[in-house]
Amino acid sequence: MTFLSPLMLLAGLAAAVPLILHLLQRSEGRTVKFPALRYLQRMAREHARSIRTRQLLLMLLRISAILLLALAAARPLLTLLGSGHPPTALVLVVDNSMSSGAVDGDRRVLDGLLEAGARSLERARDGDRIWILRGAEPWLPARPLTPEEARTELAAVAAAPGTAALASVLASALGIAGAAGMEAAEVHLLYDGQGSATDLIEAVEVPPGVTLLAFRPDGGPPLNRWLTGVLVGGGIPPLPGEPTEVSVELGASFPAPPSDAADPEGPARATGNGPVDVRLTAQDRLRARASIEPGATGLLRMGPFGEGWVQGFLETEPDGLRADDRAFFALRIREPVPVRAVGDPGPFVGQAVDVLTEAGRVRVGSGARMVVLGSGASVPGTVESAIVIPPSDPSLLPATNRVLARLGTRWRLAPPSGAGITGLEPSAAVDLTGVEVTSAYRLEGAPDGGSDRVLVRTQDGRPWLIDAVGEDARVLILASPVDPAWTSLPVSPRMVPFLDWALTRWAAGGGAGSAEVRPGQLVPISAEALRVVGPDGTSAEVGRERSFRPLSGPGIYRVEAADSLLALVAVNPWPEESDLARRNPAEGSLLATGLHALTGSPGEWDRRIFRVRTGPEGGGFLLVAALLLLLLEGAVAAAGVEASRRSPAPGTPSAP
Repeated sequence: MTFLSPLMLLAGLAAAVPLILHLLQRSEGRTVKFPALRYLQRMAREHARSIRTRQLLLMLLRISAILLLALAAARPLLTLLGSGHPPTALVLVVDNSMSSGAVDGDRRVLDGLLEAGARSLERARDGDRIWILRGAEPWLPARPLTPEEARTELAAVAAAPGTAALASVLASALGIAGAAGMEAAEVHLLYDGQGSATDLIEAVEVPPGVTLLAFRPDGGPPLNRWLTGVLVGGGIPPLPGEPTEVSVELGASFPAPPSDAADPEGPARATGNGPVDVRLTAQDRLRARASIEPGATGLLRMGPFGEGWVQGFLETEPDGLRADDRAFFALRIREPVPVRAVGDPGPFVGQAVDVLTEAGRVRVGSGARMVVLGSGASVPGTVESAIVIPPSDPSLLPATNRVLARLGTRWRLAPPSGAGITGLEPSAAVDLTGVEVTSAYRLEGAPDGGSDRVLVRTQDGRPWLIDAVGEDARVLILASPVDPAWTSLPVSPRMVPFLDWALTRWAAGGGAGSAEVRPGQLVPISAEALRVVGPDGTSAEVGRERSFRPLSGPGIYRVEAADSLLALVAVNPWPEESDLARRNPAEGSLLATGLHALTGSPGEWDRRIFRVRTGPEGGGFLLVAALLLLLLEGAVAAAGVEASRRSPAPGTPSAP
């Protein structure tokens, strides 16, 4: 309820006058006891009790009448549920990430979120403007909708394969609501309460004039198990005719176990916390089976295979979230790659090449067209692919830049601009997790619309690994020498897999490297690629972009040229989305961001939405009620006077 003249509520202070008069009337005279009249005391007490009751009723009626008159003067609006609201800018933010597709009980979590959104739209009016933003699909355009159009679009929202960018989407929603220029503005956040999503939206600030309301389901998450960390051959694909091992990690999130489990195995059976059967399928044939404990890593053997592409997947039993029950892999088995080193790439590169040579991954030859260029190198006659490793001595930079110019690239190395330990950002091209960078040269000359790509950046945004296209060769440029004083790469377990990726998969234009690719990530591909075919059979032209985003969900993507297969890219779900554990926002700072209400109850949601409401004035009803109370007060007072006339005064004896 709101008031058009709230200052008139101060008139309600007049209700204290009847109370004060009632208290003043309670003073009593001096009582003198007379033994001969004691038999009349009972009659006097009953008469006094009747008078006190009547006086109390009169006081309450007078106070109530004064309060009703004050409320009527304040002109209240009856803003009850469904009575209406001013024109409102309403933005619905729907968390349609992969985790929202989990089945909780007999329906999906997303169904409950869409139901809450539908309840918001039921309260919408023709004068409202509505936007619908999807948390896992921020690239979709948002346009103002009528309530009827919004209902149609909301019904079309489906669970996407990727993760939700709730922080940026919610910030956009708040900006849209604040800039709409409507009398009221509300943002309704509908999310599944997952811990990762809650952590993201805690940093969002609500601008003045905008109401932020959030709906998340109550209760705990359903049971879910997922596969992640798929690695074939320890990151190095096998040679033709060699068997190999596939490692995979089993993650799990469990509902709370029953507290009254009688036997030790009861909680395990009730929550699913036990070994899980994992099956390995490659080239459309079941190859291996293993039992893996949640949180553990299992090894499954497969092969041998001949030269060419090998694809497959690992699979668990269905559970609460079906989208992550499979983990895919793809690798290319080929003969050893001929390679040669020119100049001095450093002892660590030489040792890694020796390891790959002994493993049969590469073979060193003087005529190889794949070269590794180190300090003091000059470009040989014919080169198809080159890896340029900068020198540890900055005074040798001019010679390295001449090599880059000779290869036809537009990149140059400049002295470092400061020092400090930093990490590398995750990349869909190559897995360099855990590698630290102490110092790095500045890579200058970023392409303007060319085919070059920054494959890896430092955590402060500087390019660290460049895939450049020269006039006659592809060039891989590092920003740091392979030296422990510059980077931890040479003493890291990632060193040999990184060099194997560079000498085999990158040099052959094989698309993504050893890193697991996630839905929605930008995946670099070779310049010859013309189209990408998703696991659902849809085809997308890539032209000269040399990258694509897997949007069809997990599976194997085919990168094709005009008439040939260039690469197979395995895309797997985000492990953050598989962990369905929900976080209680009261434990964090979510409510401190300006959130007006957070609930999982549909009834409470109906009471909270559209906080600014309108309705008919209730002053007339209050005046009628006050008049009825005054009439009742007059009737009670008159009845008291009549009773006093008929009753004898206390202490006066009646005739015998």
